[in-house]
Amino acid sequence: MSDLNGGPIPSPSDGRPPVTPPVPPAPDAGPTAPVAPPAPDANAASAPAYAQPAAVNPGRTLGIVGFILAFFVSPAGIIVSAIGLSKSRKSGNKNGLALAGLILSIVFLIIAIVVTAVLVGAAVELLNQCTGLGGGVQQINGVTITCPSR
Repeated sequence: MSDLNGGPIPSPSDGRPPVTPPVPPAPDAGPTAPVAPPAPDANAASAPAYAQPAAVNPGRTLGIVGFILAFFVSPAGIIVSAIGLSKSRKSGNKNGLALAGLILSIVFLIIAIVVTAVLVGAAVELLNQCTGLGGGVQQINGVTITCPSR
């Protein structure tokens, strides 16, 4: 007898072991049971219980305070907002409230300066009129002006 290539097929009688074809792998038996994680090493350092957030913005609180101060005390709002914006930029973060507080503080300060200039100008004009008219109650073009007497 011969195989497909023409060679002799060994028989069990000539002393050699018979050639067996390769066995295909067994089909998957399905999922295996989960393996438990290894026990932690007693000498290993454990992670801290509280870790600081990755993105920390050191000027965030100053930006909020500067934004609020913009409405009440403009010069302080400018200073605090500028510091908060500077700290945020140094850390590579954006701080919209600090920028808004800075802009609002500047606008409100300019408005306050203009209003103060108008009021001071009106007061000076009133005092000049009183100086020319003299003391007492005066009636000018239907407007009653009371000037202090000297």
